[in-house]
Order: sequence, then structure tokens, then C-alpha cells
Amino acid sequence: MNPGALILILGVIPLLPAYAGNYIDVDFGVVYSDISSSETTSADGKLDGGDTGIHLGIGAYRNKDDSRWVYGVKLELDDVAGNLLLSVRALDLGYKITPRFMVNGFIGAARWDLATAAFGIRFGVGANYRFGEHWALGSDISYSDSVARDLLLPGDDAAMGGPDIFFDITQISLYVKYIF
Repeated sequence: MNPGALILILGVIPLLPAYAGNYIDVDFGVVYSDISSSETTSADGKLDGGDTGIHLGIGAYRNKDDSRWVYGVKLELDDVAGNLLLSVRALDLGYKITPRFMVNGFIGAARWDLATAAFGIRFGVGANYRFGEHWALGSDISYSDSVARDLLLPGDDAAMGGPDIFFDITQISLYVKYIF
């Protein structure tokens, strides 16, 4: 993972305005990724199967007038098979079942840093349990659909049947979250 990206993300937190009902959170944990691909070999090597890695995330949320609904955006960095999966939750919508327990659903985009970049749609569901004023434990299940990489490199087999290779990535993440 690029340490410069993490420093940039953490450096922005103090610059964001603090309005009532708005909050920033940062999470750190582990992710299990199950990868399936449309082809068995490419310049990336074999990428099918399961793998564990590190999960990092930063989100900005709004909870207007202390309602049960929470909405926001989130940037996530996951280590998937030794390559960075950068995901943006363009819409992360949560519902507080109790003041401490929240469920959420999200949709966005994913960019996987392979030999040539791969892009796709990402969506999922999750839950968070708040165990302190600033701390929560969270888990998500997500799916990155048809993450496509162009077959442009010399190691890519021209007989693969098309100009792209597609990956489907199913992930389960478990993390600790700090809420600012």
C-alpha cells in the first residue's frame, strides 16, 4: 500500500468542518477476498481463489437532526492478492436500529491496481456496533462486479477471447472504527 495515500487521507481530517450531526470516521482491520476471473492466466499471474489482507477506510457522514438515518461517502483501501483495491462508496446509507447498532448498504466504484488498472462497480451491506463514545466495531460484505482490465501487455494471451479480463471480488471485512 502506498504510504503517501494514507498520509494524505489522515492529513485531511483536521481540515474538515465540524458541524452538528456531521462526523468523520477512520477504520482499520482485516479483509478476506475471494476472487474469480474470466480467464486463468494473464500478465498478472493466477489471481483466482481466496486471500486475506489489510483494510483501511475513511468516511464522511451526516446524521441530520439526530434522526435514525445516516448518509455519507467513504474511501477504502484493501490489500487484495498483494494489489491495492481502491474503493469509493459514492452512497453509504445507514439506519440506526438502536443508538449503538447500525446497519448500512452502499454502492460505488472500485479500482484494482493490477498490471494495468482494473475498474468495476462495488456494492454491499454492513453493520456497526458502537462500544464507546468514539469507537465502533464493524463488518461488511461487499461484491465488486466485473472488474475489467485491458489485455495490453506482452504476457497477456491473445487467445483469451476478448480485449478484457474480468474479475469478480467478494469481500468480508472486520474492522475497528474511530469516530471523530
